[in-house]
Amino acid sequence: MRSSKVRSKLFLVLGVLALVALACGTSSGGPDLAATAAALEATAAALNSQPTQPPAPPPANPPASPPTQDTSGGADSGGEIGGDDAGGDTIDYGSLVSGDVIYATDFDGTGDDWEEGWIWFTIPDNKDDFFAYVQSGFMILGLDDLETSVYLVPDFVYLPRGTDVYVEASFDNVGTTRNNNLSVGCRGTADGWYEFSISSSGLWWIYKYTPSGGFQVLNNGGLANYNKNVSLHTLGATCIGDELTFYVDGEQLRNGTIRDSAFREGQVFLSVYSANLPGVEVEIDYFYTQVP
Repeated sequence: MRSSKVRSKLFLVLGVLALVALACGTSSGGPDLAATAAALEATAAALNSQPTQPPAPPPANPPASPPTQDTSGGADSGGEIGGDDAGGDTIDYGSLVSGDVIYATDFDGTGDDWEEGWIWFTIPDNKDDFFAYVQSGFMILGLDDLETSVYLVPDFVYLPRGTDVYVEASFDNVGTTRNNNLSVGCRGTADGWYEFSISSSGLWWIYKYTPSGGFQVLNNGGLANYNKNVSLHTLGATCIGDELTFYVDGEQLRNGTIRDSAFREGQVFLSVYSANLPGVEVEIDYFYTQVP
């Protein structure tokens, strides 16, 4: 199995390097600017070829009486989330059978008491008006940068070629604005990934991302009865061979299955995208991935 360092480069060369540790949205000692200068130059070509943003969903009106957002914290262009505990043992993918859980977390702990091995990056890169930390059993992610995606990746999970996967996360929009997208994804490498995304208004997309082509819509639709004010919606996706299927709240979406064979291996992830309004804040209750 490839090392964590190699896997990190495969996925994050598109947007970031792991520059700082992120705990409660900030680093304790600050980045080593001299040490990172050379690394940034080495990835300049990849960063310059990156598209600026995914296609924005149609705007949705914020709720009449939104809750107050915690605006504390901040972040850098890429780094790690978690503390000193191992994020997971070495996974023997060859021994897995249908139904086996590959990795699961319910985000117990707080800040540095959580798991090592989660990394993050933004598209566009170098966005810093967001925070991410673990508290009271949730990953809390707040985002004020506009038209920006923040990706959270368990870097120690890398599904080799031929390994099918199901990925699921539970999200709750709690910020002052609910004009945003929530996503899960699979098969993330430097060549691209698949992303399954839903907006606050119930519009959904299955994307294929590549560095040269940006976010290509493979399929899209809408849920007429999607209620953005209901807490803890679940998003799930299966990547089985060349068949990709999107699930929302445990139900397979109508027309939510497509076929594409561009990517066969890679990482799983979750993501939050802001549209044209600041004040996005999301609580993520759990994240897990298993063999379908």
